[in-house]
Amino acid sequence: MDAHAQAMWDLMEHTMRSERWRPGDDGDAQRRYRDACRAMSDDHALFDAVIAKIIDPGLDPERFTLLAERERLDQRGQLQAAQVMAELADKVMYKAGWNVQRAVRAHYRRDVPRAFTELAAGIPESADRLGAYRVAAMASWLVNDPAMEFKAHLDRLWDAIGEDDMRTSLSRAFANALVPAYARGDAPEHARDRLAEDETARLDGGPAADADAALRRMTRPGAATRR
Repeated sequence: MDAHAQAMWDLMEHTMRSERWRPGDDGDAQRRYRDACRAMSDDHALFDAVIAKIIDPGLDPERFTLLAERERLDQRGQLQAAQVMAELADKVMYKAGWNVQRAVRAHYRRDVPRAFTELAAGIPESADRLGAYRVAAMASWLVNDPAMEFKAHLDRLWDAIGEDDMRTSLSRAFANALVPAYARGDAPEHARDRLAEDETARLDGGPAADADAALRRMTRPGAATRR
């Protein structure tokens, strides 16, 4: 792993599992985490890896590295990374038994969206907080935070950049009460078929899509909402 990917792996796999860690603490580790969050504002592959580690807290280092380094891989490696992300997206959107909220609470000792928000607060430039705010907002949606907590993350994302593909997708989810499958308790076949069509088209002709693009596919018209 490169330095930023290693920092995010250490944060997710070790530090956030400690009750003693506070995102506002100073020190070398904290600076590494903030530097990686700053890099995530432009590094969508690293963003994907972090989101994957939230969707599946048991994600192994090999798949994390595959996602984080996908832009430096050959076409075969990029397709493998795309498949990993597609499988995780499928679990979130269409498998009611894949409860991200329960898994995150069991694995991490910190509130994940709040932790990334607090890490962002230690980054001086507003634009450089974008990566951390994106993770916080996506994580808030994944763990099905209360609506106003989720909206607060969207507002921070707006303050950091204004119009943004990630914020547009998540705002659409907020406006239409679109939630992960475990919060719906269903698995609509029409949506599953749509994902299959999207993946076939993308794997036939496109590079690996990052998590915000995956969410845009999930939240277009026709996706199921909370009952």
